[in-house]
Amino acid sequence: MKLLLVLAVVAAALWLWRSGRSSVPARSAVAPTQAQDMIACGLCQVHVPAAEAIAGKRGRYCCTQHRQQAEP
Repeated sequence: MKLLLVLAVVAAALWLWRSGRSSVPARSAVAPTQAQDMIACGLCQVHVPAAEAIAGKRGRYCCTQHRQQAEP
């Protein structure tokens, strides 16, 4: 008889715990980011987002150092 009472209390506790968690959203509220075009650096071939690339006379580069090395 005690075993049934303990099981009933545990089952009730689990049910209450799970019903309280259902109000929390399953996914994060952060919006997914949009895909960006990637380009290869003209010197080292590392791919960087097109918006972050440094434009030069002979192409686009991942940083100003690579632009300076490729375009003396």
